[in-house]
Amino acid sequence: REYNEKNIGDVRPLAAADARQAVRYLRENASKYGTDPSKIGMVGFSAGGAVALDVLYDHDELSKPNLVGLVYGAMAKAQMPEDPCPLFLAATQYEIFGLAYDLYGLWCKNRLPVEMHSFTSSRHGFGYRHNGAPENMWIQLFYNYMKNIGFIENAQ
Repeated sequence: REYNEKNIGDVRPLAAADARQAVRYLRENASKYGTDPSKIGMVGFSAGGAVALDVLYDHDELSKPNLVGLVYGAMAKAQMPEDPCPLFLAATQYEIFGLAYDLYGLWCKNRLPVEMHSFTSSRHGFGYRHNGAPENMWIQLFYNYMKNIGFIENAQ
């Protein structure tokens, strides 16, 4: 579809299509980049979390992520995707309630790798800063999770 401001409409499906194409491209060119085609992950923050979630639920064989991380993203799905992958969730206490718990529960119920972290003293958009705030440990927690499930090797 040709891009122009008149027909852009809801950009979320377009962003998800771009994300699927990015995963597909990386998988098809894995040897060129020295990447394992079976270890392509996707992390989305905030609106990017909604996009990552869309890809998790709607993809083909080449565009399926092997790991998804949602950091204070839109976590509004109440059913399992057809072929889920390991999932990591991190958000503020006020953002993680509701369907994020349901999403976490679905993975647990189906005995799939999942980890969820809720940070009480933070606000949306905490990102990663070297300021000693507790929520900044999410990146180490995510790294440990990826090691624990065998997504990455024990690296230094």
